[in-house]
Amino acid sequence: MIPKENEQISKFKVMAILYFIIFVSLNEAFQRLVELIEMGHADNSIVNESIEHQANFVWSSLHGFCTLILGRKEQYDVYTADQADFVINKLWRSLAR
Repeated sequence: MIPKENEQISKFKVMAILYFIIFVSLNEAFQRLVELIEMGHADNSIVNESIEHQANFVWSSLHGFCTLILGRKEQYDVYTADQADFVINKLWRSLAR
């Protein structure tokens, strides 16, 4: 049988690995968002403002929307796709020239 201390260390290591995987994935997703905004600046389709501010705006807005969907799943099942399209279109239009 594994002693309690080792079991706790083992759980900590698993949590640290999971956190790392999630963190890296989130960073990669955020970096992709930054790249999309940079492309919009380059082709003049997005207002030339702070890329960091624009990326944080889009990221936090999508995070809030996803939190609503997950927290109120029973209210969003029927219209989730329509609502997602609406939110994404509004977000990108708010950045567009």
